Amino acid sequence: MNKRFLNISELSEYTGMNKKTLYNWVSEKRIPYVKMGNTLRFDIKEIEDWINKNRVKPHLVWDKYRRNYGKIH
Repeated sequence: MNKRFLNISELSEYTGMNKKTLYNWVSEKRIPYVKMGNTLRFDIKEIEDWINKNRVKPHLVWDKYRRNYGKIH
């Protein structure tokens, strides 16, 4: 069974982000979280949605460049 809720350490490992950064983002309400008593939990589905919503898409100029000239080395 896969876990739906991650603790801060698990989220840090999952995202590769520093725990201190994640705690700062929680205090700034920049990342979705759930308080369960005194414990922070992160709903993996909400985190994945949040990541996708904040994904920066490549600029169209770069896409056109890659199509015309291939990979950038």
